[in-house]
Amino acid sequence: MRFITFRHLAGGAAICAVLCLAACANNTITIIGGSGTATPTTASSSSTPVATLPPPVTTTPVAPTPIPLPTTPPTATPPSTPAPYTHLVYAQQNLSGGSVGPVTATCPAGQVALGGGWATSGYGNVYNSSRSGNSWQVYVDNYGSSDLVNAYVMCLVNQPAAVVTQRLNQISVPGSTSSNGYAYCQSGEILVGGGFALSSTISLNVQEFNTTDTAWHGNFSNFGSSAALANTYAICLQGNHMFASPQGNPTTVAANSYGGSAATCPPGFVVTGGGYGISSAAVVYNSSPTSNGWEAYSKVLSLSPSSTLTPTAQCVKFS
Repeated sequence: MRFITFRHLAGGAAICAVLCLAACANNTITIIGGSGTATPTTASSSSTPVATLPPPVTTTPVAPTPIPLPTTPPTATPPSTPAPYTHLVYAQQNLSGGSVGPVTATCPAGQVALGGGWATSGYGNVYNSSRSGNSWQVYVDNYGSSDLVNAYVMCLVNQPAAVVTQRLNQISVPGSTSSNGYAYCQSGEILVGGGFALSSTISLNVQEFNTTDTAWHGNFSNFGSSAALANTYAICLQGNHMFASPQGNPTTVAANSYGGSAATCPPGFVVTGGGYGISSAAVVYNSSPTSNGWEAYSKVLSLSPSSTLTPTAQCVKFS
């Protein structure tokens, strides 16, 4: 079989081409122009057919109306916020001669000071342990001897906007008597620790939470003959967090000896402050945080009766 290629056909040329099919069965006829002149070419042994074209593509009609877009964008998933926690910061200073301090432990920038405490080498009497700005300060009457003093503060991390207020209650303790002072947190606050400040004739017997967990309790004895002032401080954190106030095991310290114990926060809680109570005269030389609780240690002088020491911890659950 042979193929006929039509470049351009005039009216008569088309008829001529048809008539020549039988007579030119052994030749391919190429119509070059519109003159009708045909130029024979020699048949080749094989011919290359024109490639078969694919069928037309069916066109998908455009929708008559556009698909409406969402009226509100999807809600973005906020990045996770690191959980709040507390960590200990301390400062150490050697107080010698008539130096009383303060020894001050300060929370780093972006962290918030909660409760605090102290430890001494045992030669001085702590008469002020309280929050100051974003720090905890400790004053010690070291009676002219050299005394190594640590100040501790518990710092709240990942809550830079936390609001902490130190609330004061000042009382006048009559001479030769004991009195209680209570500093209360306000509505919408929780108790996270406490402190005190004493006049020169006042000794501290108790500094711990009260039975309703809304106030810090101080019990003071005045061994002077005239009335003297004593301050109780409650460290109050704004917010509706869960809290606990566990007590440690009471420890009886005999005359001319040392002893103490620790209170531990429940699982899931972090320590924010703490205190202690003593049953009779003793020198409390350590009231400070542990890994997750609060410890207290005292010494009893040789001529004094034995004294029972009970530590207490202030603990908060932030999750």
